[in-house]
Amino acid sequence: MSRLLGTLAIAALLLVCIAAILWVTSPSNPPTGRTTPETPKTAVAPTPASVASTREPDAGAKLGPEPLPATDRPTTAPVATGVPSVPKPGPVAKPPFAGPKETKTALDALKEAMASGNTKLVEQLLKQLVKDTAAAPHLLELLAEKTYSPDARTRLLRAIVKAAPPGAFDEIVRLLQVEDQVAFQQQLIQAAVTLGGDRAVLPLLELVKRSASEEVRKAAAQALARAGDPRAIESLVELAKSETDAATRKLILAALGTAKSTKAVSILTDLLKRAAPEDDDTRIGAAEALADMGTPEALDALLSVIRDAPNSKEAESAIDALSSIADVNQAAVYELGTKLMESPSDELKEKAAEILGYSGDKRALKPLLEMLKTNPNPDLRSAAAEALGNFESPDLTGSLVEILATEQDPAVRGYIAESIGYIGDEAAVSHLIKALQSEPNLDTKTLMVQALGDIGSAAAIPALVELFKSDQPKEIKLAAIDSLGYIGEAAATPAIIDGIRKSDDPEITTNLIQALGQIKDPSALPVLEGILSNPTESADLKRAAAFSIAQISEEDALPILNKAFQSAQDDVTKLAVVDGLTMIAETPAVKEFARTELSSTLTQLALESKDRNVRLRSVQALATFVGKDAIATIQQVAEKDPDASVRSKAYQLYVKLKAGK
Repeated sequence: MSRLLGTLAIAALLLVCIAAILWVTSPSNPPTGRTTPETPKTAVAPTPASVASTREPDAGAKLGPEPLPATDRPTTAPVATGVPSVPKPGPVAKPPFAGPKETKTALDALKEAMASGNTKLVEQLLKQLVKDTAAAPHLLELLAEKTYSPDARTRLLRAIVKAAPPGAFDEIVRLLQVEDQVAFQQQLIQAAVTLGGDRAVLPLLELVKRSASEEVRKAAAQALARAGDPRAIESLVELAKSETDAATRKLILAALGTAKSTKAVSILTDLLKRAAPEDDDTRIGAAEALADMGTPEALDALLSVIRDAPNSKEAESAIDALSSIADVNQAAVYELGTKLMESPSDELKEKAAEILGYSGDKRALKPLLEMLKTNPNPDLRSAAAEALGNFESPDLTGSLVEILATEQDPAVRGYIAESIGYIGDEAAVSHLIKALQSEPNLDTKTLMVQALGDIGSAAAIPALVELFKSDQPKEIKLAAIDSLGYIGEAAATPAIIDGIRKSDDPEITTNLIQALGQIKDPSALPVLEGILSNPTESADLKRAAAFSIAQISEEDALPILNKAFQSAQDDVTKLAVVDGLTMIAETPAVKEFARTELSSTLTQLALESKDRNVRLRSVQALATFVGKDAIATIQQVAEKDPDASVRSKAYQLYVKLKAGK
């Protein structure tokens, strides 16, 4: 027994020794004082994910590129250029500093200078650091820091663009996608073009298509056009064709106008000629782009469009575009008109007169006056008379009144009278009065009366008063009353008040009331107050009176309108007062009055009136005067009003108020 126990003890001791030896010789547990040679590791390039994980994020900042801002614009189709969409670059890692100590010291000083706004020191340090290759990645990192002022970031960006360190273009492309400061994003766009050349095409196209900011889309489109890269021009054109948002399509076409290249001229001309009849945006945008381009080639392209089809929509767009650049390119517009005037076609001569009138170049006066005096075609004489009015030169008055006295065609006389009115020379008043007294044509006589109002001279008041008081056609009376309002002299007030009292024509009475508002003579307020308070007057007359009261005097209007509102026994008067108050809705006294006095009445009218027009105008007034405090009432009208048009209007107002508009 004892021999057996001895044997077992020896065996156990052997097992313990073997286990100890195995543990000591294990590679994961080297014995003290013994070194284990390390297996050399193969260097592996860090993955984007592993690089990003080493970056120390700023407080509150998101890692990785943020998505482009959301936009309400429809997503456009991919540009059909055969070029894949630009890949969105990942975040730039923040590398550990591994350069000389003096570089780190300068970088730290730069950060402090940018934070404190020390622009002089920022400029000095940047001059030093942009030459230091060890500082380059850290400068690019600073560019993304939105905590610095726009001025500091701009100075840094300029320095980086000038030095063009490795990786600068890629970092700027990344920032383009995440930057939310519009002004700085516009500078990044130009930097991308400067550093990347044709590599910037795809990133900038993405901005044109996706950015929520119209300013950014415009800047990107213009940068692409100015770069002059054929691929960029073609891509912009394809984007303009496929873009469903009218505003974006217009800015793309406008950007093409800055390209000043033969390719752009050809493309824009083709777009102008081939635009669908209903596609006004493309047609007008292409014409304006060519005009803005302003090169002889572009202007000749517009001229060719007019020559090919003078009465087409394309020609109309071309002429309108030329008129829009006359202020900055007067001589060029004049030359185009002169070229067109040499055409044997009367249609083209008519367009030439129109262009010469838009040019504003006084060299055009002689051929236009010659056409007005001698051309046998009344259409051309009319075109010349209309064009002369654009010059608004008193020097023309003598010639025009002389021609007016002898012109045989009533339409031409009408155009001459209009141009005399536009010129506005008081010396023409007596000639117009004499001419209208013998004018047999109603339309031409109406234009002569309106011209007296356009001139605006008090010398015309007696003749105009006589016209609306005498036995004249209604059109002449209305034109005379309107002209008295345009002249705006208190000398006409007594005659107008007398006319209101004697008139039995609602339209003429309404116009007379409106004229008092234009004249702004306080002596008319009692008469207008009487109309507003008279329970037998019509809604139209009450409304016109309330408007005129508000026009004459903001200070006096509120007491008068308040009194009428408080004493009114009918909804018509109350709503007329509300309509008048809309003229002075922004004044503090009116806002307070609306809050305390109008709100409950308008709510009741909007919900309970049996008159559809009363409910409609009440809900509109609630939105104007009460605003968000009326949302619940407006929502109720939108849901329950028996009239679909009232519900629709209430819903529109509800949406605007909820959106804070």
